[in-house]
Amino acid sequence: MAHATSRCFIFPSNGPPPPPPDDLPVLEPVDHGSPDPYQREPEGVVVGDAVADRSGIDLWRGFVAGDLPP
Repeated sequence: MAHATSRCFIFPSNGPPPPPPDDLPVLEPVDHGSPDPYQREPEGVVVGDAVADRSGIDLWRGFVAGDLPP
């Protein structure tokens, strides 16, 4: 195991890691009932260049007010 910082020091080892447990539980896969996130259709719409000149807070206010689509 390693630990890194920007202080340029090498720290002494804390000793060897503990041994692994003898018996690990078997985990069953979870069925979410839908495809993986990368296979799902994207949500929302692309707002495009119409909002390119607005500041971040103006965009946020537009989303909250419902003036812009999610």
